[in-house]
Amino acid sequence: MSGIALRHLPADDDELRAEAGRLRALVRDSVASGIGRRSLLLRLSRLPEELARPHHLQLVRSALDPLSYADRARLFRLPNGDLAVVWRGEAVEALRASVNAVLHLFADTHGRLPDPEELVFTLRLPEQADALLQAVEASLAPPECDAQVEAAQ
Repeated sequence: MSGIALRHLPADDDELRAEAGRLRALVRDSVASGIGRRSLLLRLSRLPEELARPHHLQLVRSALDPLSYADRARLFRLPNGDLAVVWRGEAVEALRASVNAVLHLFADTHGRLPDPEELVFTLRLPEQADALLQAVEASLAPPECDAQVEAAQ
């Protein structure tokens, strides 16, 4: 079984919007079919600028490697920089390893990292589909609307 492809080249806005659309479609399919999936949502758009440099983001993508072998795993890069991985089954150890690796990357940030509960979300589909769809819609909002979206949450 092969892992999810982690593209290392910058994506253009149209490509990222297309990925957001594919994630939206997958979530809606899960709701319509009732087929359960899990998702890890990394709200990287909430990282302070000094922790969101390309090398940090590459390390975060690498930290997702354990999840890359989960059943039907797919990585989605969203226009605002957030990442979502969706897979079937539990993949408990892979999920734990990926989350721990992401948090370890920022362990020495001395309070500059947002609360992990605002950065890392694990969701169950279809039960928590609305939360993932809201994240997709927020990623598509123009940057000046980000503050309005967060205020509404």
